[in-house]
Amino acid sequence: MNGRPTPPRTRRDSGFQLRAVFCDEGTLLARGDDAMKDGDAAEAARCFQHAVRHAGNPRAEATAYLRLGEANRTLGRDEAAIHCFRRAIEAMPEWSPPYMALIALLADGDDWPAVDRVERSLFAELPAGERRADALVASGDRWWYRAGERGRARRRYREALRNVPEHESAALRLQAAAQSERREGLSGLRFTARQAPSARARAEAWLTMGQRLWFEHRRFDEAIEALTSAREEDPTLLAALEMLVVALVERRRFVRLESIWRAATHDPTIEGVAARATIRETLRNLGASLDLAS
Repeated sequence: MNGRPTPPRTRRDSGFQLRAVFCDEGTLLARGDDAMKDGDAAEAARCFQHAVRHAGNPRAEATAYLRLGEANRTLGRDEAAIHCFRRAIEAMPEWSPPYMALIALLADGDDWPAVDRVERSLFAELPAGERRADALVASGDRWWYRAGERGRARRRYREALRNVPEHESAALRLQAAAQSERREGLSGLRFTARQAPSARARAEAWLTMGQRLWFEHRRFDEAIEALTSAREEDPTLLAALEMLVVALVERRRFVRLESIWRAATHDPTIEGVAARATIRETLRNLGASLDLAS
């Protein structure tokens, strides 16, 4: 009317009109997917947020939350992404993609205890068989290569074989793990014990080193120090405490053993309770009759 050219509508303008006219989640999800492909994660997040509001069933709600979480992660909003992935899991617990997205995000943040909890929830939802075995193998790879926790990785591979005894990938990985352990010397273990990203991985490396120093190399003092380091890295690794008690009794280091006992008796946490029980049981198995075990 006034002769001025009409300015072109931006993506945000067209997105707003789309949301005002179309309220089905399928259209909104498609629009958000297009925005993600075009590199506009902010617009995608707006579309996915609207899709969440209009989701008509649990699958649609889970899908919308999953996409919204992915958009938030692209935008660097990790806490919001975690919230969205968890909401997707709540909406549809038997659907695995939200678990995998959440696990990937937590692993990138080196939150390995949280990774373990989410993985266990996923395994519980998957039916026994090929799918669960595949998830266990993927978990084992994650713990082996990303977290450096080879003991946990081997447990995942063994559990996969219990689900599917003929699972070739799990069997090959266990075989490769055994060969790797045979090749790895004390220097490699020492490097892992000092550089691994998680306390459990470092503790397991110290434990393995202590066992080898004790049984293979007969370097008893160094073995005791390695086992002590394992205990310091992760007090919940009771296998290290058990081996340490055996070593101290064998070498008659009763003063040091009594010091460990006193520290356990002054620890009111569940770790302290477990430590006391482990010390008592180990001494009983050794036939030791020390006052501290009474």
